This record gives sequence, structure tokens and C-alpha cells, in this order.
Amino acid sequence: MMFSKFFRRQFLQASIGFIAGGAVLSGNSTGVLAQPTSHSAIDKYSLWLNGTTLRGANFYKRSRIDDYDGASSDLFVPSYDPDIFPQLRSAGANIVFLSIPGPFMVQSPYAVDADAVALLDDLINSAEEAGLFVVLAFRTSPGRSENDILNFLPQPVVRSLHRPFDPSQQAFIEMWQFVAARFRDRASVVGYDLLVEPHACINGTNDEDNFRENWRDLCQRTIAAIREIDADTPILVQPSSWASSAALSVWQMPAGDRLVCSVHQYEPFDYIQDNDGAGQLPFDFSKTQAAYQAIADFQIAFPQIPVAITEFGVKNTCLDAADFLQLQQELIEERMCNHAIWTWGDNSGNFDVRAASVFAIVTANWSKNSVFR
Repeated sequence: MMFSKFFRRQFLQASIGFIAGGAVLSGNSTGVLAQPTSHSAIDKYSLWLNGTTLRGANFYKRSRIDDYDGASSDLFVPSYDPDIFPQLRSAGANIVFLSIPGPFMVQSPYAVDADAVALLDDLINSAEEAGLFVVLAFRTSPGRSENDILNFLPQPVVRSLHRPFDPSQQAFIEMWQFVAARFRDRASVVGYDLLVEPHACINGTNDEDNFRENWRDLCQRTIAAIREIDADTPILVQPSSWASSAALSVWQMPAGDRLVCSVHQYEPFDYIQDNDGAGQLPFDFSKTQAAYQAIADFQIAFPQIPVAITEFGVKNTCLDAADFLQLQQELIEERMCNHAIWTWGDNSGNFDVRAASVFAIVTANWSKNSVFR
């Protein structure tokens, strides 16, 4: 279900007005008003400062593609156990990153996607009830499709978002204003991660310098627009080049208050992904160490900007996967970063940390958590 082009802007404005007046839209697609949930006061940004406070995992969903995933009444995949968030909290995590579709449509006229909004509401409510903090990390947006990340999906790649002055950029900004208006008073929502793994074009012109500056400019405008509505919720910004630490040497965070640099760390890539059997060989940890040295250098250069490792992991079928995770977790904690591993509950790519080969190592780290909702 989606709202028409005519109603996208009106729906955004109405949502902001309703919340400013003391009510929020409910999680269904009827537009029924519900009273805000009462939460204890918390300084959300303090959770990203002064050492590692948040330890948890990513939770992933994307829109179903019938020709690829098979026909089903489920609009989003993969499917999960209904108790997936209570299980995560019971394992010791205190945060979940919702790596999910954004609430506006990918294609023009970039309408509000009521099904994606309902999914977002439901997941936040469920995570909140389980006692978890939440970060929203959108994989899709106006002008950006899921297969810009997962290029094996059988759909045309959409990435007009990264064309300067494209209309999708204004819709992207409006999407985040919509989200900020809807969730700014939810104490469980402790971060807005603007876009998962921004990167220059894979096939075709690959001008990393221009892409980086264009992405930074869009982030700058989006941050300013969010702050018109929500002055408090931290905003996470991923650097270009797939949010990799390698980009940090030339990355400059946009201006703004209460920002976090959000980094994904998948080095050594071939070992982690088990490409051509590399995961069945002893791992070379020097590339991982180099990645965290780049993070350390960024922290020294920009001490006012906290860094979080918002994706990392290894296939649970790799040789010595637990040892690799143990060493990487130690490096993350040395850098005093909050972190979320990939992934909890979805083992389609053998990254599910519930697997027996890695579960004990991951949960031992989560046992250090002392701050909970």
C-alpha cells in the first residue's frame, strides 16, 4: 500500500503537526491517532560517548521479490521467530540496528509506503517491549534500491539519489523529517543512521571523490532538516566507500550536533565472506588491525566525533570464526566504540551469530553491558 503523489507532502506535514500537538500516528495504515508511549527521560547522545556502552546486533529485512523469493503473503523477508527480540535481549544485547527498507517509495513520486511504515512501527514496538535500544538504518530510500547493496537481486538498480539536484534527494530529506517527527519522543530510538553503505557506482563511472562530496552535501542538508524537528536524537553518518574504515582518511563529517560516525568493518573481506574457500584457511589479522588503526587515526583527528562499528562479523562456517570475532571484539572495545554485529536471526548467508560456532564468544562480549532500557 502507498499514498498518492498528492498526499506525500501533506502526509508528512500532517504527521509533524500531529506529533507536535502531542499525538503520533498509530502503527496501522488507517491514520488512527494514538497517544505517545511514556518513557523515562534519557540523554540519548550520552550512550555514544565515554566508552563502549551499546553492544548488540543488526536485524535485517527487505521487500519480497516474488520471482526470486517465492510468492507469499509476507511483504518482507526473511521471516523470523516472533520472539526474536526477546531472545536477543536474553542473550545480553542492549541494542538492535533495524537494517530495513525506508518508509518512502524508491521510485517517483516517492510516496509514503504505508506497509514499510507499519513494519517500522511494529519492529520498534517489539524491540522496545523486549527492552532494547533501537537505531534505524535504512537500506532503501527515494532514489535508492535494495539491489544497490545486494546486486544479485533480479531488479534494475536505482541510485538516482546520488545524482546532484535529483528530485529524490528532496524526498530523501522529507523521509527523514517524517521519521524524526514520528519517533523523536521515543526514548528507545537512540539513533538515525541515514543510509546503509553509500558508495560510488559499481558498474560505470566510479568517481569516488565526487561521490564523497555529493554524499556529504546530502547528509548536511538532511541533518539540518532533521534538526528542525528533532534536536536530540543522535544522527549516524556512514562515510562513502561502503562505510569502510578505508574511507576515513579522506572523510570529513558534515556539520551538526550530536553526530556519530558509523563504520562497517569487513576486513579481511575474502576470509569473512569465505570467497573461493578463503574462509577455510587461517585468517590474516593484519588487515583487521589496519582497519582499526584507520579508525584510531580518525578518532585522534576528530576527537569530538564518536565512532561506532555498526556492522562487522564473519560467516559462522569459517575456520576459527570464534577466534576471529574474539580478536575483533577486543579491538573494538580498545577503540571504545559501540558496536552491532551482523546479524541476529537470519542465517541465509551463514552470518547468524546464534550459530553454535560463535554464539558463546558474542554473548560473552554482550555480558559486559550494564545500561539497559
